Amino acid sequence: MQRKQFGKRGLDNAPTSWGSARVATAGFSPAMAAAPPSLDQEAGGSLSASVGGLIVSAFSFTGRTGLLNYWILQIAHLVFLICVATMLTFWLMDQNVQTSADVEQATGQPAFFAFMLVFVAASVFRLALDARRMHDRGVSALWLVTWFIPIVGVFFMLVQYFKNCFFLGDAGTNEFGPRP
Repeated sequence: MQRKQFGKRGLDNAPTSWGSARVATAGFSPAMAAAPPSLDQEAGGSLSASVGGLIVSAFSFTGRTGLLNYWILQIAHLVFLICVATMLTFWLMDQNVQTSADVEQATGQPAFFAFMLVFVAASVFRLALDARRMHDRGVSALWLVTWFIPIVGVFFMLVQYFKNCFFLGDAGTNEFGPRP
């Protein structure tokens, strides 16, 4: 079998230890290449099961999250919070909130509680994301508890946040699971 080597032109006639091409393509038919896979074949289930699994994994405190995925989810989280805060601001302007009595009246409405539930869910998502990122670096997520210590917690939070944003995770499997 001939193989191409990086940096050389043409084909090399040296034998390879990979086996024959016939063995590698034994289960592949040309019809498989023509038909795009359906969602059931690709994900092993339905769309609702896939979305449900994604939501459950987003709020999971177990496992690991890689650096690129962390940045993507962090930016998506920030954009989501900006959108929700903008909606809350417009809702409060619509309620014509100007005095403290108006604030008390606005906070008693169901829409305000819905906004607060969204913010709590976003906070849990963020804590779970940071926990999984800490797991990727080989650090216990119990360090998140230090973030809630008055005054000193800000220092711990900034150090851990910097490490989560810029330090690579452990190569290979660590005590928190396989590399993402």
